[in-house]
Amino acid sequence: MRHTFGATTRHWRWRGVLTDYLAAEGDEDDEDDEAREGDAKRPAIVLVHGFGAFGEHWRRNVRELADMGYDVYAPTFPGYGRSEKMSMQYGQDLWRDFLADFISEIVGRPVVIAGNSIGGYISASVAADFPQLIKGLVLLNSAGQINEEFQPRQYEIDLLQNPRQPPPVVVVDAISTLLFSFLEGGIENQLQRLYPTRPGNADEWLGKEIRRASEDPKALGVFRSVFFLPSPRPLNHLIN
Repeated sequence: MRHTFGATTRHWRWRGVLTDYLAAEGDEDDEDDEAREGDAKRPAIVLVHGFGAFGEHWRRNVRELADMGYDVYAPTFPGYGRSEKMSMQYGQDLWRDFLADFISEIVGRPVVIAGNSIGGYISASVAADFPQLIKGLVLLNSAGQINEEFQPRQYEIDLLQNPRQPPPVVVVDAISTLLFSFLEGGIENQLQRLYPTRPGNADEWLGKEIRRASEDPKALGVFRSVFFLPSPRPLNHLIN
């Protein structure tokens, strides 16, 4: 699907889940396969969205970066946007593996990866665990804790012996349902408060797309999964 902002939306099935990604690669008017799949001689950038967002959150950035000489990709995580929301264990490890496979199979060469919010944390996780795929890391308002006393060995032991205890399921369901109801009431206003520097970019279209995704079957289950994630590694450890 070709967009007026100079990029196309394409689809990719990952582990049985249908996902989509935004791409702006060189000359979009060239219809041959090599042009549409990118040119290995050009540097590649992968833009990673935050929690509750999707690839087209970057729609105002992809074409400008492409015009500067980059092949630009903005994938949508499984469970978000228009990607399928199947019953699976969502979390930092699944999204990390998704991005690593996306870089390997779709981009086909090492990239500069740039992530916003939880997308920053997942990008740092890819850089830490798959360094051969990453040429550079950019963090924008990144999620992730800083813990200078972190001990990787002790972390592994704690995961096995002292796993994180989630809230009771009834509490998780209540919080999730209330938050979804709250968002449905005024998501455009919420977005403009989240992005105060250029609130006009948090426009009606963006709000409608986020609301539409929240109404997909099993969307509530994706949100509930965040309450059951294992304790994450600190951001400073991933970067080091």
